[in-house]
Order: sequence, then C-alpha cells, then structure tokens
Amino acid sequence: PIDGSHTSKNLTERQADKFAAYFLMSRKQVIKIFRERFGNEVFNINQETVFMLGAGSIQTFREKCQNLRGLGRELARANRIVGHKFTPLSAIFGVSDETMAIRLEELGLIKF
Repeated sequence: PIDGSHTSKNLTERQADKFAAYFLMSRKQVIKIFRERFGNEVFNINQETVFMLGAGSIQTFREKCQNLRGLGRELARANRIVGHKFTPLSAIFGVSDETMAIRLEELGLIKF
C-alpha cells in the first residue's frame, strides 16, 4: 500500500504466487540457464565475477547491490558477461527482476 500500512496476502494467494513462480521458473531450467550465463554453481562476489560483469571494483559492486536481493536483481537483469551479450534471466522467464531475484535466492544460486 502507498500509505505504508501492512497488508498480507491470504494463504490461497501466497500459494498461487508460489505455484506461478515454480511453473514459470522451474528449478531445472533456472539452474541450467543460470550456469550457462554465469558458469558457476553459486555466484559469489569476487574479483573474477565482478570483472566478468564489468562492474568495477568489488567494493563498488557490493555497495551497488547492498544485499543478497540486490545481487539477485543485478544478475536478473545482467545482459552481458565479458562483452558477450545475452538475454537477461528475467526476460527469458518473463518475470520482473525482483521475482527472478527471489527465485535465485530460493534456489541458493547466489551469495552476498
């Protein structure tokens, strides 16, 4: 809500959201495409991965991401690695960067 008040979805709505996420972004497909893009079992911020993304220094990239969700968003919308262009993960699965970031977290594919 715009006014900042907290509303929660009922159980049926949460279950529907989970089903949609699993249906649109199956574990097997997400992992397969993630590994094709980033070449890692789990993406960690280090000198190599920051260089691959062309993201400057490790410190600058960490500050940009701020946390695990921020890292997920960056990877969800990433469209190049070492100059090679590709379709972002969120576009492949037809979801928002936020939704893709949450799925990457759920699957344990990223660490901050």
